[in-house]
Amino acid sequence: MKKENLKDDLIKIVKEKSLLTNVQRVLTSGRTSNYYIDAKMTTLDPKGAALTARLILDVLKSYDIDAIGGYTLGADPIVSVVAAFSSETERPLPAFIVRKEPKKHGERKMIEGPFQKGWKVAVVDDV
Repeated sequence: MKKENLKDDLIKIVKEKSLLTNVQRVLTSGRTSNYYIDAKMTTLDPKGAALTARLILDVLKSYDIDAIGGYTLGADPIVSVVAAFSSETERPLPAFIVRKEPKKHGERKMIEGPFQKGWKVAVVDDV
């Protein structure tokens, strides 16, 4: 499928599943908006997740990176599906997730996943 078709299909899913209109929402900035995109409704949808992964992988092929990751919770579904889809490419990308605060038990990790110091990474979020 052509990249333009992938984009069009993803936009359609975002409009159908994630775009909320005529409902006033308070944004992180404290401002209000009559439009809100709940991206998780797209990134947790099977087709939305697949399209997101394919489009991100298309962008990332131009960059020399070792992994993809981001802050929990927004990045979790995105990095997981991108890592899974990347396994079918010539350059599989492991995923990592950054916690808001280190675990209080076990290894007390701040970063979950096979992350190594010095790696070049792509950082994503659902905003």
